[in-house]
This record gives sequence, C-alpha cells and structure tokens, in this order.
Amino acid sequence: MKENTLKNTIITTTAILTFAATSVLANEITFNQRDKIGVSNLVVEQASIGGSNEINLDVSGGMTSVVIKQSGEDVENNSSGNTANVDLYVNSDTTQFNSSNGENKRDDWKTFSSTFDGDDNNIVFNLGNGSDAARFSSVDVDISVTGDSNDLNHSVANSDGDSLQIGGIVKGDDNYVLATLGVAGDIAFNYSIEGNSNKYTSTIAGPASGGRTVGLTLTGDSNVWTVTANSEGGVLKVASVGSYVTGTHTQTGVGSNLEMDITNSSLAALAVTTTQTGSAFADVVLNAADGGAFTLTQTGAASYKGAISLSPGGAATITQ
Repeated sequence: MKENTLKNTIITTTAILTFAATSVLANEITFNQRDKIGVSNLVVEQASIGGSNEINLDVSGGMTSVVIKQSGEDVENNSSGNTANVDLYVNSDTTQFNSSNGENKRDDWKTFSSTFDGDDNNIVFNLGNGSDAARFSSVDVDISVTGDSNDLNHSVANSDGDSLQIGGIVKGDDNYVLATLGVAGDIAFNYSIEGNSNKYTSTIAGPASGGRTVGLTLTGDSNVWTVTANSEGGVLKVASVGSYVTGTHTQTGVGSNLEMDITNSSLAALAVTTTQTGSAFADVVLNAADGGAFTLTQTGAASYKGAISLSPGGAATITQ
C-alpha cells in the first residue's frame, strides 16, 4: 500500500509527482491537496498484477494538469477490479508551468487525462462538486478505457462563463457511462464507444451562456443510449452502427440541432425516439435491415429532413 497525503505543504508550481506500484497485492494511492498554489502538474500511475487497486485524488487550487494511468489484472479471474475516485475543485484560474514540454499552457487552460486498462473497474470523476466553489476558465478532460464491465461516472458542476471540453473513448463490452453536467458556458462533450451491450446516459443542463455540442458514436450490438441536451442553439450528433440498438434523444431550447446517422446492420430490432422542444432542426439518416421503430416529435417552429429506410414491418412516426 502506498499513501501520500499533502495538505498545504507543497508550494512549488512546477512539481511533478509520479507514483508507480507493481505488486501482486492491492495498492492504494491517496493524494489530498488543499493549497491554492500547490502542485501544478500531477501524474499518478498504478500497474499491478494483483488487481483491486485504488486511486483517490482530492485536488483543489492552481494545478495545471492531472494525469492518471491505471492498469493490471487479477491473475486468478482475469479481472482487475480497480477503483479511481477523482475530485477536482479548480478554484484558481492561474495557468502554471507545463512540465511536459517546458512551455506555458494557454492562459486559463487546465487539463485532466486518464487511461484505464482492465475489466470490472470503477471510475468516478467529479469536477467542481463539494464544499470548494468551482472556478476555472477552461478545462479539457480526456478519458480512455479499454476493457469490459467498467463503470464510468462523470459529474460536473461549474459556473457561468467557464468552458469545458470532455472527450471519452471506451473499447469493450458491458460498459456503463453515466454523465451529469451542470450549468456552464460552452460545453463540448464527445464520446466514442466500441463494443457490445454498452450503456450510455448523459444529461447536460442548459447554459446561462454559451452553447452545447454533444457527440456520440457507438459501434457494436445491443448498445443502449440516452441523451438529454438542454441548451439554446445546442447541437447533438449521434452515429451508431450495429444490431439491436436502442436510442433516446431529448433536446430542449431554442434553435436545437440534431444530426443522426443510424445503421442497424443486420436482422435485428431497432428503436430510436427523439423529442425536440422549441424551434428545432433534425437531419436524420436511418437504415434498418429488419424494420424497427423511429419516432421524432418536434414542437415549436421545426424543420426536418432525412432519408429513412425501414424494411416491411418497420414504422416511422414524425410529428410537428
């Protein structure tokens, strides 16, 4: 077990902290930083054979970048069962030294990136939740997961005027992605999922300012997704290729835009439901080899165009 707890003790702004653990036993890393300056660049790594490793990060202050790498598997049941709990309270918009290339990052720009390899992992990422008020101008989040039966939970609460970019990549089966994003300025939230029997649910609150761009790409069979995007002028892009796919989209706000391209690639059921509230536009391309059901409901001043191909027995319902 490895533990490192820092509270108002590190004042350098150019430090890199790297922890690596390789063992047949479970490892634990706990890092707490409640200093307004503190460590600027933080790297945490775990790679062990034993599995059931744990990373706990509770970071606030003027950090510039946080990087997590967690991998390894349990040799007995071929499952890693690792856990990562990350809480970032970025209450300073100061951009510090970027040690990766010796240059300063763009003003007010923060980054978080993580790589998880293995099965049965549990990843919880919170940005701006908790007792510390969130304060950041721009944050770029990249999450990459390879494996099966992983749970990914994202929760973001930030303030008006901030900018947020989240990009996620999941490769594997039976994974679950859950995301709840609060009120912010501009948000770009993009996820790519490759594999079978994956579930994706995201809810993005409407902005006090700015807009929303939500992109979702799914490749594989029996994937289920639910997207709620609340914003004025928001853009939702959904692309899916596979069989037995099920999707639900809800957009609210003036000027919402849906771009959807779905291919149900074999003789299998399909169900896609879309609801747009307020003036909206939908561009739909749908190909289903074995029919299925597509429903589009638009309220307010709405526009629709599309190319829908359903075999006999399929049903498309468009209501304005």
